[in-house]
Amino acid sequence: MGWRAPRVGTLLLAVALASCTHYVRRAESAYDGGRYLEVAEDLAAHEQELSQLPPAHRAQYGVYRGLSLLELGEIEDAQRWLRYSAQVEQQAPGSLAPYQRMQLDRGLSLIKRLRGKPPAEAMPQPPPLERMPAPMPLPGESREGGPGTGGGP
Repeated sequence: MGWRAPRVGTLLLAVALASCTHYVRRAESAYDGGRYLEVAEDLAAHEQELSQLPPAHRAQYGVYRGLSLLELGEIEDAQRWLRYSAQVEQQAPGSLAPYQRMQLDRGLSLIKRLRGKPPAEAMPQPPPLERMPAPMPLPGESREGGPGTGGGP
């Protein structure tokens, strides 16, 4: 009977790892299909399991969560997850396939370029409305009174 406990434990661990692999692969497929919100939500739901994953799956998790958040315009969170993935890859080289490493590098590069742009407050603002010319009246309208005033230019 003593030999069954280690086998059952090993079996449960294998099943747990297979299910983890399943959602990371599902996220990759959804990302490739342009379903970025689905990726972000699905991976966020499994965040508490991250420490149990092997390095390759942790690195992939970070890539697809980061890239999906980047596509959704959430730059801060995207940067966090892409840096996480880069850190895992640095600690365990080869965790990412070459195409995933290229995706990671492109994501980090895009964030760097986006961060280099001036914030919206520093960009030139359009002139105030009172300085903008009045729109041309539509047929049957006068510039002063609006529709039905009968006055013409």
